[in-house]
Amino acid sequence: MIKKLRRRFIEISMLSIFVVLFLILGIINTFNIISFDRQQSDIVQIIGENDGRFPTGIGAPEGGEERFSTRYFTVIIGDGEIISIDTTYIVKINNEQASEMALGLYNSGNFDGYLDYFRYKAFEKDDGTLLYVFVDAKKGLETSHTFLINSIYIGIAGMVIFFGLVVCFSLVIFKPIKDSYYKQKLFITNASHELKTPLAVINANNEILEMEHGEEEWIKSTKKQIAGMDELIRRLITLSKLDEEGKKDFTIIDLSRILLSAKESIKSLEVTMNKSIQYSIENELFIKGSEKDIYELFTLLIENSLKYALDNTSIELELKHRKKNAIFTIKNESNNFKTGNLNYLFERFYRSDNDSNKSGFGIGLSIAKSIVENHKGKISCQCLENRYVIFTIFLPLTK
Repeated sequence: MIKKLRRRFIEISMLSIFVVLFLILGIINTFNIISFDRQQSDIVQIIGENDGRFPTGIGAPEGGEERFSTRYFTVIIGDGEIISIDTTYIVKINNEQASEMALGLYNSGNFDGYLDYFRYKAFEKDDGTLLYVFVDAKKGLETSHTFLINSIYIGIAGMVIFFGLVVCFSLVIFKPIKDSYYKQKLFITNASHELKTPLAVINANNEILEMEHGEEEWIKSTKKQIAGMDELIRRLITLSKLDEEGKKDFTIIDLSRILLSAKESIKSLEVTMNKSIQYSIENELFIKGSEKDIYELFTLLIENSLKYALDNTSIELELKHRKKNAIFTIKNESNNFKTGNLNYLFERFYRSDNDSNKSGFGIGLSIAKSIVENHKGKISCQCLENRYVIFTIFLPLTK
């Protein structure tokens, strides 16, 4: 349980830092790209508004350095024909390439955007012709791309460093919780064992009284309470061991055979309670697990359904496989619940108001849940039609 809680803490912490880093780096890169595009658009606009030239003197950009560092060319098109081409301020593009690029954009109806690494825009002149301005944005695009890649690397490095810190700090954070948890488990185990001795003495004394005075009402009541306490102690020890041991030395076991065995073992209970069990069990479904624990799991759920099912009704068992899982369901009729999720029944010592006349301690289903989780499975409970209570278990099959 502590390992699961610590793992969950690490997962949530890593998810939180991932979201924060993603948002920060995303905002920075988005701002960088928008800022770069705005800068290039301003340069294109200046050139377009000045007939394909950087202005000098009045109206020139502040600083005036762009006219010396900017590589650009212009093409004038009228009625689908090239009127003029100016590649004076760029070396790597010749007139033929400039003509092909401009006509391609003109014919496809594109007048503003990016073509390869050129920022372009078409301006309509007074004589009805179009002036296409192309500004070389390669250096800026490469800088933005490099910044993006570096920010990704920085983010990954930050995630790795943060992961190491979270793992280390989680050991410190969860140490008091771990110590407290195991002290609690140790107390339950020790107390349960210590209670066994006085219970055995009380039971022996009760038997002596029974031999001397016969089977009186108070002696029978004491015997019943002793049996109940003994069962409670056994289940507390079982629950404590399941939480402490987790996954043990599991072997390949046959679920179908174990379920049939568990059903047969409580046949007398079925007859005593006047309730029948209808079952459908698929043969040879194998999982990796503990036969003893799985047998206890099936026994607990069948006994629970028999105990809480309505009188003169049937319990329905089904074991089948679906893809890579074995699916066990047990269904009984009850008038204690409303339609919906009943997973709260797995809480330890949970007893509903309607259970006051039933025997039990409210930890059987907690044991069932612990067994399923130790076998890397899932268990759930729901009520249908305000009448049918269904427990469903998924257990991974062996390959």
